[in-house]
Amino acid sequence: DETALDRALIEAGRRGFDLVRDLPVRAELFVLGPTEQVFLVQVHHIVADGWSLTSLVADLAAAYTARCAGDPPG
Repeated sequence: DETALDRALIEAGRRGFDLVRDLPVRAELFVLGPTEQVFLVQVHHIVADGWSLTSLVADLAAAYTARCAGDPPG
């Protein structure tokens, strides 16, 4: 439900990155139902800027669109 999703997203946003132990990128898939999911990608600012995040989002969107059409993500 949306309240549970909101809580999970807030909690994910509160988790910091321990750059000594953790990768500076995290991804998590929240399954809301059989046909509805939310994909969260968190990136530490040390490894990404506005340009690279724009490129990442475009690549993810293109891969998702291809998969929905039954094509390889290219």
